[in-house]
Amino acid sequence: SFLYFPSLVFWTSGVLKESIAWCCLAVIMGIIIIYYYTNKLNVWQLIPGLVLLFILWSIKYHYVAVLALCFFPFILSKTLKSYTKISGKLYPVVLGVFFIISILMFSHPNFRPGRIMSVIQENHEMIQEISEQDKTVGFIEMENPYFNFLVKIPLSLFAGLFMPLPWQGVNILAFTTGILNFILLIFFIKKLFTLSITDLTQISSLNLSMAIYIIIMAILMAYTTPNFGTLERYKTSYIGFFIFWVSYGHPFLSRILLYKKQ
Repeated sequence: SFLYFPSLVFWTSGVLKESIAWCCLAVIMGIIIIYYYTNKLNVWQLIPGLVLLFILWSIKYHYVAVLALCFFPFILSKTLKSYTKISGKLYPVVLGVFFIISILMFSHPNFRPGRIMSVIQENHEMIQEISEQDKTVGFIEMENPYFNFLVKIPLSLFAGLFMPLPWQGVNILAFTTGILNFILLIFFIKKLFTLSITDLTQISSLNLSMAIYIIIMAILMAYTTPNFGTLERYKTSYIGFFIFWVSYGHPFLSRILLYKKQ
C-alpha cells in the first residue's frame, strides 16, 4: 500500500523517466529480496533483472551506481557465506565496495575521481541559478566545493526526506506536498521513539543496505536538485522505500489496522 502514497503516485503516473525508473527499481528490489530469503534465483528472475538494470542505467545511470554500491557488497557477502567457508561479513563487504567503485570509475566519465565532485557541484549551482529563492532548500553557498558539500549533508538529508514542508509551499501543489511531508516527518519521529538499541544492533544486512541507499540518494538528490518541484520528482527513486520503513510496524498504523479488523 505504500506505493499509493499521493506524491509517489503523482510523479510516477505519467510517461516520464521517473515512472520507468521507479518500475525498474521496484522489480530489481523485489528480486534482491527474493535472493535474500531463498538464497537462489532462477533464470526467469535473473534475466528480467539484468534487462531492467540495463534500462535503468540507460535513463538514470546514477541510480544504478548507488544501487550497486549499496547492495552488491551485501549480495557478495551473502553468496560467499553460503557457498564458501568465508563467514566474516566485513571482508566481502569491503571487497564488494572496492570492486564496484573500480567498475564505476571506468563505466562512465562522470564517475572518475577528478570529475564526480565537479558534476555534483555544477548541477547544484545550475539549479540554484534558475530557481526562485523561495522554491529552493535554501543552502548557504561556500567557495570550496568539497567543503560546500560536506557541511550541507545534514540539511541535504533532511530536505531529501521531508522538504518542502507546509510553510515552504508557494502554491497549492507545494502546500499539499508539504502537508504530506510533514505527516511523514511526524510518523518518522514517532518511529524513532519505538526503536531500541537491540533493533539497531541486530539490523539485517538487507535493511542496512536499504538504509544506506535511502540516505545516499536523499543527500545527493537534495544537493544536486535543491528546487522543491524537481526534488519532489526525483524523490521517487527512494522515497517509496523510506515510506515503507516508516510505516512498517508503526504503532499508530498498527492500532488502526487492529481497529478495522475488529
